[in-house]
Amino acid sequence: MKDAEFLAIQLNDNVDLGIIYLFLSNVYEQGFNGTVSKHYADKALAIFRKLNWQNKIRDARMAIVGGYVAKRDYSSALDSLIAMEPEVIANAHDSYKIFFFDQLARCYDSDRQSRKAIDIWHSIYDGKNISVNTLAHWAHAYYHINELDSAYMLIQQANKLPRNNTDEALCRNVEYDILEKMGRKAELARVDSLRNIAAGNTMKERKLEESSLALNLKYDSATRNARSTKSHQYSHIHCHAVGYIRCCSVYFHE
Repeated sequence: MKDAEFLAIQLNDNVDLGIIYLFLSNVYEQGFNGTVSKHYADKALAIFRKLNWQNKIRDARMAIVGGYVAKRDYSSALDSLIAMEPEVIANAHDSYKIFFFDQLARCYDSDRQSRKAIDIWHSIYDGKNISVNTLAHWAHAYYHINELDSAYMLIQQANKLPRNNTDEALCRNVEYDILEKMGRKAELARVDSLRNIAAGNTMKERKLEESSLALNLKYDSATRNARSTKSHQYSHIHCHAVGYIRCCSVYFHE
């Protein structure tokens, strides 16, 4: 992606450059580097606003939210989502609205407005399939307002579904919190062991992602030089990674 960024700057190709910045924002958000994620999302937003590309403006604004969340700045994330809400309601597809309101609910819960979060999840998911990740967050919202039976029911539902290491760690942490507050001490050791295994596996994955950061610094220096000494080469850019762009934990909708 840094090679693609370098070439896009040389060719003054703002369309590809904006999409590349959006992808890089997502990569860093997934690596829990919120500062760098927001940096690239801001750059993507500036480009898409110049192009007046409305769908991508929305995607870039959502990527900024993802950067805030990765930084654990939930108040700024919530403010950004609330500012986006009128445009999303007016123009976004139904599937995007579900995604958007799911993210809004999570931020409300992180902002200690858990009842509002629960009401949103009920409004968009009742009778529909729910991801493991959302079930865990929803269960934790019930935990926050001390409705522990509902919390436990949802986390047990999540535990029955296939999931990756990150979601496994999330589910086991939520389950531990719920069991501890319920006073079910006999079960804590088992869940603690499971969450430690999941956390270890997640850290191994994260180290692989972070190992690429040193290489990116090298390309950043070359990219800065390209801005002041743009060459006149006219090769075509083939950015296959664009098809994998998604927007928080997250996919993007055209």
